[in-house]
Amino acid sequence: MSPLALNLSDLFPYMLVLSRVTGALLMLPGLGSQYINTPVRILFSMALAGMMAPLLMDNMPDAPNDPYLFFSYVVIEALIGLFIGTMGRMLMAALEVAGSVIGFQSGLMNAFVLNPVDGRQSSLPATYLSVVVLALFFVADIHHVALQALYDSYRVFHPGVLNDYSRVGQDFMQSVVSMITEAFILGTQIAAPVIILSLLFFVGMGLLNRLMPQLQVFFIGQPFQIFVGFMVLSMIVSSACMSLIERLSYLYANLWHTGG
Repeated sequence: MSPLALNLSDLFPYMLVLSRVTGALLMLPGLGSQYINTPVRILFSMALAGMMAPLLMDNMPDAPNDPYLFFSYVVIEALIGLFIGTMGRMLMAALEVAGSVIGFQSGLMNAFVLNPVDGRQSSLPATYLSVVVLALFFVADIHHVALQALYDSYRVFHPGVLNDYSRVGQDFMQSVVSMITEAFILGTQIAAPVIILSLLFFVGMGLLNRLMPQLQVFFIGQPFQIFVGFMVLSMIVSSACMSLIERLSYLYANLWHTGG
């Protein structure tokens, strides 16, 4: 065996682990943020794969001679990692739903700011909630739970043993659909107090306009609407963020125990 083939055979398990780790770190909340320096993210992926690879050597297949089979191994590992990170990112979309609803109901929908979590423009309430949840994500060590779920994925998906692609793809799509549904439900539940108070506010403004047609009720009520929106947001931010953090922790702690 040539030295080149020997080195490839030795590096093949590490390359498989690196593919899954890199795919997960591209989408994990916080760790997959665009504001993390790319060389730092690459070095972190390589270091994490270097720590995990010796523990997983017994489950690693031999290096294939077929380049197409080698490419399929790497792609499948990267897709599994992307799935692990995407589940948390989809659950974080509940903040975007809640922030958009709160901004629309409180008159702050046109106040767009740069969201440091995903690097794009979003409403002011959504950005505020995302920053708070991202801070709690690291303070509560949920990123450790996510990395543990990444390691536990090798108990479910052994590299090179994934044969029933249609069944696994169907399960992945069902998980994605259920997570999107849960994100919309959770976002609506977070914004429910603002929706109720905004409904009562607009009903009161409508009754006041009927009683005093000459009074510019919406001109007077616009500052009050913004004030009520900020007040309710300050009251619900702790419970809303903690509920999402608990759901993220439950998601990654039981990712491979609920429905396989």
